[in-house]
Amino acid sequence: MKKPGNAKWSLSTLALLIGVLLGGCPLTEDPIAQTPCEIPEGVLLVDQANDSGDEDGRSWESAFTTVQAAVDAATTGEEVWVAAGTYKSGGNETLVLMADGVSVLGGFAGGECSAAERDWIVNPTTLDGDSTGDGPTSDDAWHVVEGASGARFSGFQVTGGYGDFPCGDVPSCVFGSAMYNIDVSNLSVDHVIFHGNAGFFAPVSNVRSSVSFADTIYFGNTGTKETGGLLIGDSEVALNNIAFVSNHGGGASEGGALTETNSTVMVTNASAVRNNAHEGGAIWQNGGSVTIVGATFRENSAYRGGALQQDIGSLWLTNTSFEGNMAAVVGGALHLWADATITSSTFAYNEADFVEHEGYDFEGAAIFTTDGEITITNSALYGNLDHNDEGVGGPAPADTFAVKGSAITTSYTCNETGLSGTGNVTLAGLPFEQPNASGELFLDPAGADTGCIDAGDNDAADAAIGEGLWEAQTTRADGMSEADVDGMGTEQADAGRHYDPFAVRIDSFSADGANATWTGAYADNCFLFNDANKTIIAVPEMDLYGGTLAHAQAGGTELFFICMGSAGEPAVATAINP
Repeated sequence: MKKPGNAKWSLSTLALLIGVLLGGCPLTEDPIAQTPCEIPEGVLLVDQANDSGDEDGRSWESAFTTVQAAVDAATTGEEVWVAAGTYKSGGNETLVLMADGVSVLGGFAGGECSAAERDWIVNPTTLDGDSTGDGPTSDDAWHVVEGASGARFSGFQVTGGYGDFPCGDVPSCVFGSAMYNIDVSNLSVDHVIFHGNAGFFAPVSNVRSSVSFADTIYFGNTGTKETGGLLIGDSEVALNNIAFVSNHGGGASEGGALTETNSTVMVTNASAVRNNAHEGGAIWQNGGSVTIVGATFRENSAYRGGALQQDIGSLWLTNTSFEGNMAAVVGGALHLWADATITSSTFAYNEADFVEHEGYDFEGAAIFTTDGEITITNSALYGNLDHNDEGVGGPAPADTFAVKGSAITTSYTCNETGLSGTGNVTLAGLPFEQPNASGELFLDPAGADTGCIDAGDNDAADAAIGEGLWEAQTTRADGMSEADVDGMGTEQADAGRHYDPFAVRIDSFSADGANATWTGAYADNCFLFNDANKTIIAVPEMDLYGGTLAHAQAGGTELFFICMGSAGEPAVATAINP
């Protein structure tokens, strides 16, 4: 048979063949000549690449070229769709001043006719407050975004905001250099990365507002006086699937990642890694109530309260892990001044009192408390170091708790220091294993000491995690649930942190002079961050479970790998480029 040459098929012939092959009628319309889809009513479009000279926002060909023009033209209930690109401020003015009831959505390629078609990973849409591209200076936007009531802000990277004291509009200009939410209600923020912003009080500020944040990353932000991340004052705020990584508070700051004052805060599935502040390396609580369920606090640092400082208020911690946090004086993980309830949590390798103090001996390798009633149940503690008076002899795993004027009640908790209390277990060896680069603290069923396994109280687990829920979770690296191990209906709760068996994780992460390489599981998206210049590289979908990316960073640079999933908190791993 003769090999076909460069045969040319007409569109009409192709349409006929396709119809016959599909077993139906031939296509009667030219598939290429079909009318483009229509933009839904109530949608205004933005694409800075539009050079047609026609800007009414009703089609991609006539899209507005600035986000603010579209927001100004929108009315309550309408949406603004923003095409990929970097939209820069023109100075101190707010780049996007949102309007009540108007949703602003990024992540479009341009050409979509449904919001479901957008992809904020593939089509990065950046709002940049650095008007001149010279880093944080007084000519940058005091607020990159200002929120509004009943609105949604979704699918953006927000960077370059800067508002330091003194500035031209005090107090407004010193709050919320990245996002400023004041006196707003029912604002929703999701799928946003706040990075490389700097502010006197906080790059993201919420004052007298109700706001929900979901699937959001705060990376590499700085507070020149206070927190480097999120401020919550006299507000109601919900945070779900949040990563706070490498945010830095100022010299006298409280809360490297989050500062809360007289508010109600609910946190689920959160990671706080490598944040620092003067007090509360990750979080500072000043009144109100803070509830945290499912969270990792790792390698945060502060003068007091390596991970969290509580001055007043009520605190609930469930299914949390505190690892490798450091306080110069007291409370390697927690410094508590008020009531706190801690359940199914793990404290490992936290350190306190590692600087010299003339005539003073501070304590509390894991927890230092000076007031309030502290209750700890179904938890695990090991390897927390109070440097105390050890001097050149090195630290000792003693004084895990330091109690000054308050009371700590522990029960069904495994520990190495012989804590008194109902059902407590004293450990003689290491109970944990950490096979993953993202640092999950699992109980090791073949480890030196298995005393934490089956050491918990079922009623306490039911009350804190939920009856029927903790049985489906795991404390083990192999992912076997409590029900898998103990048998359905005969489960006995383990002491310590429980994880969703399908929680996102990073199994390995490394870097050489040119590339970063990783393996992992259960991620919906991953990002490679560089702390030196705040660059972000999104991982292609095909490589979420393992791959390699070129990073082009100098030797000695620290790289951060952050993965988000539909279960568990964000996974975070770090590596130094040699």
